[in-house]
Amino acid sequence: MTSLEELFNEAQKFGRVFVYQADNGGWSAWIEFNTVDHVKLKAESSYGHKTVQSALTSATERAVLIVESMRANTPKSTQDTQEKLGISAKISKLLGVSK
Repeated sequence: MTSLEELFNEAQKFGRVFVYQADNGGWSAWIEFNTVDHVKLKAESSYGHKTVQSALTSATERAVLIVESMRANTPKSTQDTQEKLGISAKISKLLGVSK
């Protein structure tokens, strides 16, 4: 089992991490991505997770899906520009993949 600290560290690679416990005891988590000013993008778990770990894992998995989707839907010319600017390396690092 992954420790809570490891889960937080993984989630923090994408941005600010928030965890919430509802009155009924269920947990949820969300990650606000590091983006440009006045733009908000977040990955959320569903509500009612039984543990903080489950909520964090869910939010992180969704963050990975967002990054993968953005990469898959970015035109080749934009990817080339990102590569020149070093942005592509940052995305790869977030995804834990190497070129």
